[in-house]
Amino acid sequence: MLLAGVSDSDACARSIAARLIAHAESKAATRGLLHTLDATLPGARSAAALALGLAGSEEAVDPLIAHLRDDAAGVRAVSAWGLGRLGQPKALAPLTVALKDQVPAVRAAAATSLGHLGESTTVEALSRALRSDPVDKVREAAAEALGHLGEKSGTPALIGGLSDQSVDVRRVSAWGLGNI
Repeated sequence: MLLAGVSDSDACARSIAARLIAHAESKAATRGLLHTLDATLPGARSAAALALGLAGSEEAVDPLIAHLRDDAAGVRAVSAWGLGRLGQPKALAPLTVALKDQVPAVRAAAATSLGHLGESTTVEALSRALRSDPVDKVREAAAEALGHLGEKSGTPALIGGLSDQSVDVRRVSAWGLGNI
């Protein structure tokens, strides 16, 4: 019954259904969500990706990685976010590629997730995003991720972030430096 809600035409209904299914923690729900990732409606795919990320099922890692190449930017962004929640190192390389997506929300979600994965191998890519991404929210997410990583090699980019045009990037860069 709830799985049908993930494919509902109403965005609110999809979101509520996805959250409820995520908390059900059942194999049947996971299988249904994995099937819904292939739905025609992008909103249904996004809701399924959200629920899979919330549920924390390792079965979702490969499908969410595949959906980092979805035609719908919202699906790509939620898939990137979900991969960060799942915490699997297998997602590092695909998320690093997603830092170059043409849509800022996808880049920001990828940066956030890389910070949650906690791998020092991502410092260079996150530093590059902080130094050169044209969108404030992406630079802010990269600075926050570097702060979560707490790696000394991220210090130069965070110092550069202190003179960013965006007050939010400057604020988060200062916070990040405090974590190193």
